[in-house]
Amino acid sequence: MATFSTVDELIRILDSDPELLEALQARLLTRRLLNLPQEFDEHRKEFKELRQEFDEHREEFNEFKAETNARFDGIDASIGSLREDVSSLQGDVTSLREDVSSLQGDVTSLQGDVTSLQGDVTSLREEVDDLQVKTGRLITDMGHLKGSHAHTAAIQSAPVISEIMGFKWVRTLSELEIYRMAHSEQTSDIGAERRRRLQSFRSSDIIMEALNENGETCYVAVEVSYTIRQNDIARAVDHKNIAAALTGAPTYAAVAGYYQDDGIKPDGAPADEWAEWTLAQPETADAPERVFCYPMPRKTLQADL
Repeated sequence: MATFSTVDELIRILDSDPELLEALQARLLTRRLLNLPQEFDEHRKEFKELRQEFDEHREEFNEFKAETNARFDGIDASIGSLREDVSSLQGDVTSLREDVSSLQGDVTSLQGDVTSLQGDVTSLREEVDDLQVKTGRLITDMGHLKGSHAHTAAIQSAPVISEIMGFKWVRTLSELEIYRMAHSEQTSDIGAERRRRLQSFRSSDIIMEALNENGETCYVAVEVSYTIRQNDIARAVDHKNIAAALTGAPTYAAVAGYYQDDGIKPDGAPADEWAEWTLAQPETADAPERVFCYPMPRKTLQADL
C-alpha cells in the first residue's frame, strides 16, 4: 500500500490510481454530489437546447424587430411627410383666409360700386325719361311745325295744284267760308254719319273753288301733310263727299305733301322720284275713288333768310 506524508504526495497517488480516487470520492462525497457532474451535463444539454430554441426565437424576434422597425421607419416617414403636408396645408389655409379676407373687401367695395351704379342708373333713367318726354314734345312740335309749313306752302301752291289737275283756280275758301258752308241749309241733306264728320270738314286744310274743263264751278278738297299717309287720303275723300253734298257741284279729292308713307303705292308712281299721279281708292258703293296727289317742291322746305 502506498504511503504519503504530504498533500502533494496524496494528490500524486490519487492521480496515478483512478480506482483509489473513485473509492475516496465515494467515501468522502454523497451520492447527490457524485451525480452532480452527470446532472450538470444533462442540465447543460437542456440549457443548450433551450439556448438553441432561444436563439431561434431571438432570430424570429430580430426579424420581427427589423420588420417592426421598418414599419415604424415607414410610419415615421409618413408622419414626417404628413406633417409637411399639414404644414403646407396650414400655409394654404392661411393664404386662403387672406384671399377670402381680400375678396370680402373687394365684394364690399363692389357692392358699394353697384349701389352707386344703381343710383347712377336710376338717375340716368330719370334723365332718359325726361329726355324722352322732351323728345316726344319736340317731335310733336316739329310735326306741327312741318304740318304748318306744308299747309302754308300748299295754300300758296293752290293755283298750281288746280292747274295741274286741269282746272282754273278761282279762289281758296277761308276758314270762315268753310264754316258757313258746313252750316248752310244744305246740311239737312247730309246723313247722320256725315253730320258727325262735319267737325272734321270744318278743319279741312284746303277747300278751293275752280272751273273745270267745261267751265263749270267745282270744288277741290285738299289734305296737306308733311308725309302723306292713308288717313290723309281718307280725309280728303270724305271732305270731298261732304263738299259735294253741301254744294251740289262737282268735287274732287287731292292730297299734297313732301313725302309718302311706305304703305302707299300710287298708280304708276315712279320708283325714285315724285310725279303727278292719281291714286286708286278702294271701291265704294258706286265706283272707285280717284285721288290726285301733288308732290310739293322740295325748294319750299327752305326757309327765307
